[in-house]
Amino acid sequence: MFVGSKSILVFLSLAGLILSGFSGFLSDTNFNEGVDFDYASTKSSGINLSPAGFEFQYANNADFQSYGLLSSYTCCDTVNRPEYLWIIDGMVNKEQQIGITIQNLGSTGSGQFDLRIYIEHNEYDEFIIFDQIIQVATISGSSSKIVYVNWVPDYSGNHTIRAVTQHPQDDDVSNDMYSRHYTV
Repeated sequence: MFVGSKSILVFLSLAGLILSGFSGFLSDTNFNEGVDFDYASTKSSGINLSPAGFEFQYANNADFQSYGLLSSYTCCDTVNRPEYLWIIDGMVNKEQQIGITIQNLGSTGSGQFDLRIYIEHNEYDEFIIFDQIIQVATISGSSSKIVYVNWVPDYSGNHTIRAVTQHPQDDDVSNDMYSRHYTV
């Protein structure tokens, strides 16, 4: 029993010496001294994707003729209404095409990447009524393109539509989301 206690005492003494030596080393060394990390600025891929706008249109001419006058996009040639004067963006159960403008503010072509488009109902938290990820082909540096997705609104009310670019080498993730009010 005495030999076992002696072994434990020797072990604890060695452990104490090792730890005290290392703790002095660690407390005297500041590995981040003078270094301020800004991970957003450390990327240098030359890719900077940003959704920049939405456009809406009915998927067929009959719906356009029936509901275009009330909608948020240019409608009838016979009506001279200001572009900001509108009631809805789309109608329930009427197919709609949504265009999303995406810019590459960087200097390098993006390669293929994902774009998430989702619509959230404003009256309830996290009530997502549409959610789709599409793949977008390359956007050259300092260029933009419009991509389209179709959907049929099945829930009326006030919503928010969001577009989010998802590129792992994007230099500036602070501009990866664009949103606007959307009424059905």
